[in-house]
Order: sequence, then C-alpha cells, then structure tokens
Amino acid sequence: MKATMTSRERLRAAIALEEPDHVPLWCMWTHERDPFNRKDERARARATLALGMDDTIRLNAPWRVAPEVKVSAWSEPVPGQDYVLLHKRYETPAGMAEQILRSSEYLSEPKSIGVLGNLNMSHGIKFLVESREDLEPLRYLLSDADADQLVRFREQARIYRVFAAEEQVLLESYYVCLGDTAAWLMGPENLIYAFQDDPGLVEELLEIIWRWHLKRIEILLEEKVEIILHEGWYELPDFWGVEPYRRFLKPLLQKEAAMVHQAGAIFSYIMTKGIMPLLDDFLEIGMDILWGADPIQGQADLPKLKEKLGGRMCIWGGMNAILTLGEGTPQDAEKAVEEAVRILAPGGGFVLFPVDQIVAGTPWENIEAMLGRWRELASYPLSI
Repeated sequence: MKATMTSRERLRAAIALEEPDHVPLWCMWTHERDPFNRKDERARARATLALGMDDTIRLNAPWRVAPEVKVSAWSEPVPGQDYVLLHKRYETPAGMAEQILRSSEYLSEPKSIGVLGNLNMSHGIKFLVESREDLEPLRYLLSDADADQLVRFREQARIYRVFAAEEQVLLESYYVCLGDTAAWLMGPENLIYAFQDDPGLVEELLEIIWRWHLKRIEILLEEKVEIILHEGWYELPDFWGVEPYRRFLKPLLQKEAAMVHQAGAIFSYIMTKGIMPLLDDFLEIGMDILWGADPIQGQADLPKLKEKLGGRMCIWGGMNAILTLGEGTPQDAEKAVEEAVRILAPGGGFVLFPVDQIVAGTPWENIEAMLGRWRELASYPLSI
C-alpha cells in the first residue's frame, strides 16, 4: 500500500475532496483489546497508526450544573418488580426539576443519573422537560464551566495539540450535540408528540440548548480544534421526521456550520441512519463531512450517495461494523471493503469507516481481514 502522507495530511486531503496517497481507514473503537478502546486517546491513536490506519484525537468541552442548584437523590422500591425507581431532584432558583429512571444492570445508583445521556431515554419514567414550566430550571442545569474546569480543559487541549503535532493527527471535538440533548431531556416519544402538539415548546427548548451548545463550540475553537464533530445520533428522521428536521434543526445547523467555517475549522456531522431523504439538506447546511454512511443498518444507498455527494462532501463510512465485522465472517469483511472502495473512493473525498464502532466481542480475525483487503485495494490510483 502506498503511504507517502501523514495521517493528518491524508485525512485533510480526503476532507478537501482530493485523492490522497491511499483511502484513509478510520475506526471508532470500544473493543476490549487494549489499547483499542476509549481509555486512553493517545495510546489508541498510536496503536491504530502503527497498523497503518488513521486516527483523530478528541477533546470534550466542559460544562456543569450551576453551583446554586441543590441536588438530592434517592431510590424507591417498586412492589413486585426487580427494579427500583431512581429519583434525582434539582432545586434551582427558577423552580424544581426532577427525573425518575428505572434501575438496571447499567444504572443502579440514583447519584449516577446524569442530566444528559442515553440512559435517560431507555430508562426514563419522568423527564427533566415535560412542559414549558420546566424550561427556566433547565437553564441552571446547562451552565457554563467554572474557572477551574477551564484551566484543566485548556491544559488538556495543550497536551493534545502537542501530541497531534508530534503524531501528525487531527484534533477534533466530541459530545457537541443539539437534537440529541433535546431527546435526552424530553425523551424521544415526548419530543415527537411535541412537534405537533406544542412546537413552541420545542423551539424554546432548542433555544436554551443552542446557547449552551454554542458556548462549548466557542471554547473548542479557541483551542484550535480542527474538526467540530456534531453528534446527530438522535437527529435522524426516525425521531424527528423530515419536515420537523427542516423546521427545527436545519436553521440552527446552518448557523453552526457558518460559525465553524468562519473560525477556519471543519464541520463534521454524525448521522448513521435515515440519511437518504436529507442529502440536499446536508449540502445546504454546509457540512464538510457526512459521518456514518452505513449500507446495512443505516440503509445508505452507496451509489446514490456517491452520485449526490461526490465532489461536494467528504463521505466518512461505507461499511457496517456491528453486523459485518461483529457477526460476519472474514470474507464478509473483505467484500464490504471491496464494495465501499469501488463505489465511494474514485475521485477522493472518502474515508473508509466501519459504522459506527468496533465493539467488544468483535472477532479480531474479521478486523484483520478488513485491514488486509484495505491494504490491497486502498492505494491511488485505484485498481478496483
């Protein structure tokens, strides 16, 4: 495989819609095999680079619950049930906010409940936002970082910038989210009802989240983060629908992309399912990268995707991780690499990525098969 560029140069070329020395291969890992996990950003990056792959190092912007908020938490048994109800209450100057979740093997202590997070959706009984009366207290739960947090953040950013320069990898953000935050705070089902029953509630909720969201992007950009990765896991049409997406989210995403571009950074957008009806919207928003094109679970039509976005937006994906790598055979992995490279790689603007992560239990032989076939096919000019 031809390798004449650094990882940073290679990804930069692909994002600029050019053909680099070879098709980049990037993965998100939660594999149990050290160091291919999320425990240490720098150790993982070194390990993936040693395999000839590409990586990015990720930086998260701090925030907090306002210090004047009084927090209490307790458990309540449920007669005849194995689970208990976990309560967390926030007394704010603007009123009370409370969330109630079911316990499970993943969540057993009420103190572990977060204002944000996926467990709020899957375990939620009562959400932090259920009516407009809940919006003012919410402002205190999405508060700015304090001075100590910012000092620690800026030191972490400095360390990561040094590492990124030494290893020649890109520095990007994570946990930048808008629609996801709304889903965590209201629950997807309640949010869907609100689109029709009380769109004003959705607009006011997004306005609060938006102000919190922008402040976090601002401090990331101040620290020279090169890619702002907007997480839209729950902005997909399955939750929002196409028209509510265009009404509520699209205008804010356009402003966000413009802000990122004005700072000289790259705007990357996660959506792993339901992308096909929104391709024109993505172009109008001004995204640089569409992260998560999955032909299996995400039902991405790769030829149509290439036809629509080729030469206009970098496509980051092309194959599936959970089913193809996690449950398939080495031959399935090889075939998926071949198809993605053949369809999406010509002309550049493509990063091969098994969507959305290589999880614990993924057979290592399938990963090796992916790597082997990629090394055979990846060099430009392509021979496939």
